[in-house]
Amino acid sequence: MLANPASSNNRIHRLLSQIRLRGSSNLFGEIWEEIRVMIATERLARIASASLMPSLIEIYLELYDSSDDVEPVYDSIERLVESIGDPAIPVLLRSLLDEDPRVRAAALDMLRMLGPTADLRVLRGLRAILMIEQNEMVYDAAVWTLAAVGDRKALPVLLEHVHEPRYARAVVAALGRLRDRTTLPLLARMLSERPHTVSVGDVMRALERFDTAEAQLLIDGWLRSDAGQDYIEERVDMAMQALLLLE
Repeated sequence: MLANPASSNNRIHRLLSQIRLRGSSNLFGEIWEEIRVMIATERLARIASASLMPSLIEIYLELYDSSDDVEPVYDSIERLVESIGDPAIPVLLRSLLDEDPRVRAAALDMLRMLGPTADLRVLRGLRAILMIEQNEMVYDAAVWTLAAVGDRKALPVLLEHVHEPRYARAVVAALGRLRDRTTLPLLARMLSERPHTVSVGDVMRALERFDTAEAQLLIDGWLRSDAGQDYIEERVDMAMQALLLLE
């Protein structure tokens, strides 16, 4: 039987407060494990509320400075944010206005955890922060978040960053996810450009996600080129090396 939502939320708030008070060395103790169990048993999906977000952001900030293996905690926070879903959006958008750049970056990371969205509030918030943000860490997080969650309306902004090495891989992945046919010529050019802004493998994966005859013609045509043949030989060599390591 499910617990009362209000009492369960209060219980989670108390657990999160204890984690903050005890510090990062206790992130993997019984307190966090109880929250993880609640998530794993899907009880939390019905009781989590947006009111948890400020506490989650504070704990997330602790991960930046922790010397522990924080990946399990990050995974648990991601699942918790996903379980809260769209009600978390207003809290995260308000956090983009925080004076602390780490809070802004954490809010962007959590927006990314929510996954692709057509929510105009999110897209407008991300575009706004890209226009005014001066902190490099936050700006980077905004570009990566827009690449991860934006819909086709985000394409003009993403394309401004497609040839910048620090963003290119995320943007190319976004082009594959969005599957807008107007970006096919760009992806085809990226296969042959020298030097590569992003790996041929990343561009190929983006093209394959289109799953259209037009995209397949571009792939097949490039594979028949000298550069494509070199790519095939390189992949075969890598596969042979991997097989040799298994012997």
